[in-house]
This record gives sequence, structure tokens and C-alpha cells, in this order.
Amino acid sequence: MNEKDKVNILMVDDQPGKLMSYETILSGLEENLIRASSGKEALEHLLKTDVAVLLVDVSMPDLDGFELAGMIREHPRYRKTAIIFVSAIHFTEVDRLKGYQLGAVDYVSVPVIPEILRAKVSVFIDLYRKTQQLEHLNRELELRVAERTAALGTSEERFRLATEAMRGGLYDWDIETNTLWRSAGLVAIFGYPADEHEPHLQWWLDRVHPDDLTRMSEGMRNVLESSLPAFDTEYRVQHREGPWVWVWDRGRVVRDNTGRARRVVGHIIDVSMQKDAEFQLKQADHRKDEFLAALSHELRNPLAPIRNAVNVMRLKGPVEPDFDRSRDIIDRQVSHLSRLVDDLLDVSRISRNRFELRKEKMELSEAVSAAIEASRPLIDQQCHTLIVSLPPQPVHLEGDLVRLTQVFTNLLNNSAKYTPPGGRLSLNAHLEGSDVVVRVKDNGVGIPPESLHQLFQMFYRALDLRTQAQGGLGVGLTLVARLVELHGGTVEAHSAGINQGSELVVRLPVLSEPVELGQSQPPASSAETKTATDRRILVADDNLDSAESLALLLSLKGYEVRTASDGVEAVETAAVFLPDIVFLDIGMPNMNGYEAARMIREQPWGKHILLIALTGWGKEEDRRRCKAAGFDVHLTKPMNYEALLQLLAASPETAREVSKET
Repeated sequence: MNEKDKVNILMVDDQPGKLMSYETILSGLEENLIRASSGKEALEHLLKTDVAVLLVDVSMPDLDGFELAGMIREHPRYRKTAIIFVSAIHFTEVDRLKGYQLGAVDYVSVPVIPEILRAKVSVFIDLYRKTQQLEHLNRELELRVAERTAALGTSEERFRLATEAMRGGLYDWDIETNTLWRSAGLVAIFGYPADEHEPHLQWWLDRVHPDDLTRMSEGMRNVLESSLPAFDTEYRVQHREGPWVWVWDRGRVVRDNTGRARRVVGHIIDVSMQKDAEFQLKQADHRKDEFLAALSHELRNPLAPIRNAVNVMRLKGPVEPDFDRSRDIIDRQVSHLSRLVDDLLDVSRISRNRFELRKEKMELSEAVSAAIEASRPLIDQQCHTLIVSLPPQPVHLEGDLVRLTQVFTNLLNNSAKYTPPGGRLSLNAHLEGSDVVVRVKDNGVGIPPESLHQLFQMFYRALDLRTQAQGGLGVGLTLVARLVELHGGTVEAHSAGINQGSELVVRLPVLSEPVELGQSQPPASSAETKTATDRRILVADDNLDSAESLALLLSLKGYEVRTASDGVEAVETAAVFLPDIVFLDIGMPNMNGYEAARMIREQPWGKHILLIALTGWGKEEDRRRCKAAGFDVHLTKPMNYEALLQLLAASPETAREVSKET
């Protein structure tokens, strides 16, 4: 046994011989044996040392055993210490009773039987050790309880602060008793003190906004009646003082062994501030859309007469090189501005996912050819070389021809803009499994490696405007990515770095089987369609330059043309002039284009007129409103001259089909 594991046995007797005999008897226990020859000496030992058992002689001078025991028991430290009295004289029943009353645990008479004394002391030593162990365990348990209590208090405080910070609270709905417990945070949301009402489910439902009640209650009922573990929903509740509060409610269903719902425990958060922020954001987004639409309209209006004037100059034929070059510069810049205006509107469509594809069965070569034609002026202006390689067999797609043309046009324009004059561009397409892969490559300024992953983000520009002459809004590649995605494809960019050129790779799904593409309608016979000199056209626009320039352009092509400056004049002129085609601006004074179109359609002579909306308003909503007002065609300013000629040369039925791609 280690020294530290031994306990102390204090032997008290005024006779040294007895102390020696006790020591001999108890030595076999292998404990610490301490001698004291008087009561006073015993007290001194007790003040210094913990003692497991006291062996005390009753008859001692100065301080006998009974008096010593009484003094020991008064000390809190030794109230439970085992005291064994030993006496050769005081061994009557009265003496024993007195000893037990003073706290003795045993009373041994002399002569002492060694085995009995040793056994009794051993029992009390074992009891002492067990008592010490229990006290140690109790102290540890008390310490742990204190720690857990402190941790629980900290956790509760943290939870309270968290629920206060999130402007919410907890609830516990007992379905069997229909009682509803609410935390302090939840009480604050409703404004009703916890002790003012005995809330139940109907009390709660009565405070839900009528517009949200059905959705909220049905959603909860569906979860309770199914095996779903939880639900979450948003709705409005009414505060005691009247205002409606938006809340987010997430509840977990507690079920019994049979799966029956017994309780719903959940938390509710006040999300009124978030809802208000969402509303403000939607309002700001709406104002932005309105601003972009108005800005686009205001920019398109002056572009229309400029484009018309350029086309008039071109119809007059070559004049002299400087004049012709200046005219072409104006035409290119008008086209550039028109693309920027279209990009402004596409920004809104991208952010709101409002792209509307008109998919049909088509060939890849159609979109590529149209894109090359659209990009050719910029490519030629920069003196680039363009190499095109397409598969020898037709590649059939299901896509929007106009939008896919826009994809490849943007890629070619991007390469042309960011490649120094005299550069080399290539467009290569090949089949890979069930996809067609189109690669547009250049040897231009390249893309920094750190910019590749951001290249398709809205408004991102890999190159600094101050160091690059070419501008743009930074939405072209974002449009490409979104349009390709809507066609079920992917797009990625590659570049070895600055001045190392770039490669944009578009992957699109191919139709598995060849398809028969629709054949274009044969031109109408002279018996069915009037010639150009027979057709009469009315142009109505409050922008005098726009109306007169378009009228002049149409007159030079042989049409009989009249003009009007507002909707009222347009209807009156049409009633007398009886035109075959009417171009109507939308935003005119006195009577707008929508009202004028409706009035013309109401007249017997206006049933079969080809009504064309020529306007700066170009959103999908504007197109729908035009169709509802009776327009056959919706065109945005400035109008493409070639598209205009194609439209006028076609029959009204064909013109309506052509307008879908304009």
C-alpha cells in the first residue's frame, strides 16, 4: 500500500505499555499509527492531521476519554470520526450508554482480544475510505452540476440574445390539448403579453392575414397529415396595435410511434425588414426598367431619321469618295448605337430572365451566315481576315434563329473589336457526339488568366476602358452565355494571356435525326400583290425629321406617301388616302399609336391594311400591346433598310411572318 493511501489511527492512553500493545495489535493493518499519551496531546494531533479511527482510553488524568470525545465531537471536522472507547474499569451499561451518547461507535473492555479489536478497527477504516470516496464523488458531482448549470445559463443567455437579435421567438403547440406555448420573443411579435391570453391554434390563425391564411393553414395541414418532418412558410400576422408583420415560420412535427402528429415545435422570425427591402428593390428594378425603356426610346427616335437620311443618300448614288465614305461612317455608327440601345434592354431581360425564345427547326449555317453578314462591316473596317469552316453535311438544331445569330454576331464582333487591325479571325464548327462545337478564335489582345472565370458576368470588362479604344456595355458575352444556356448548351473561354489571342467555344445539342426545313413562300404574283408604284403608304410620327426622312426614302423607291404628325391626323388622313400600309409611331400627342390603330381597324377600309408600329419602345410588353391594339408588325427604330424593303415587297400575310424575325 502506498503511503498516500494509508489512513491515520490515533491511539490515546496515558500508559505506554497499552499504547505499545495497541500498536502491536494494529500493525497488521498497515496503516499509520499515531500515539498520544494524553487528551491534550490527542487534540494537538487532531488539529494537524485527519484521523480515520480514534482508540481512546476512558480513564486518563486531566482529560478523560469521555471529555475528550465530547470536545472532538464539537469540531465539525470530526463529528463523524469513528471513536472506540477502551476501559478496564468503566464497563457497566451506564458507562457504555454514556460513551455512545458522546459519539462513540464501539466500547471495548480490557483485556482486549487482539483479533476482535483489529477486526473492528478494520471495519471502521473501510467505512472511512468509502465515506471519503463518496464525499469526493459528491464534490465532483457538485462541481459538474455547477459547471453544467453555468453552461446552461450561458447557453440560455446566448439563445435569448440570439432570438432577440433575429427578431423572433419559439413556440410549442400541443395538438392533443390545443395549447400553445410562446417564448418572450414571439410574444413581442404579436404584442400580447404571455399571461394575458391562453393561446390556442385558432387564436393564432385569427391573427394571420386573410390573403395568407389559406396557403398557410393548408400547408401546415398537408404536413401534419403526411409523413413530412417539417414545414416552412412566410405569411403576415397582425400585431396587437394593428400593423401587419411579415414572419418566416419553420416548424418541426413531433410524432408518436404510430406516426401520428402530437406536437409542432418551431421558431418564427420577423422578416418585415427583409420584405420591405425586397419591395424597395423591386420598385428600384421597375424604375430601372422604365428608365432603360425611356432612354432607349429617346435614343432610337433621333437615330431613325439619321438612318433614313443615310439610305436616301445611298439611293441617290455615288457622289464623290469623301462624301460616300462619310455617309458610310454615319451608317456604321448608327448601327453601333442601335446595338448599344438593344443591349440596354437586354440588360433588363437578363436580370429578370425574361428572354422569350421562338424555337424552330433550323440549320446551323443559317445563323452563322447571318452573323457573318452582320459582322462583316466591322471585320472589313479593321482589315481582318476571317476563315470559316463548317461541317460538309447540314447541322440541324432546334433553336431561335434570331437569338443564335445574335450569339455568333456578338462573338465575331468581340473578336474583331479586340484584335489589332489586320488580324486573323476564324469560325470553326465540327460535330462531337450529339453536339456541335463552334469555336470563334482570334489572335488579338487576349484575356488575363484571372479574368477568364468572370468573363460572362454582367458588366464585367477584362480590359480597362482607358487603355482600349473599343467600348461597349460589358453585356455582350453575358448575353451569349444566357442565350446558349437557354438552348441547352454551354460556352467557355480560353486564352493563354495578354496578347496571346482568345477562343470562345459554344457547344449546342444537335437534333438526332435530319429534319425537313420549311420552304420559303414563293413571291406573290402581280395579280395578288400591288406593285410598288401602286402601293400607298401613310407615315405618322410626331418627330418631323423621322416622318419626312422615311417618306422621302419610300418616295424614292416609287411609293405614294403621305405623312401625319399625330394619331388624330393619321386616322383622318387614312380615311381619305386609303393607304395599303400605315407606319404608326406609338408615343404621339392628341392620340397615341395604340388608339389610332384601334380606330383604323374599326373602319371597313381598315380591316386589311398592313399596320406597322415603328417606335422606340421595344420591350416584350410593348410588342404585346401592339398586337392587342391591332398592329400586324412591330419594328423598333432605327429600322434596318434591307428588312424594310423585304417587308414592303411581301404580301401582308408574309410581312406578318417576316416581322417575327425582325
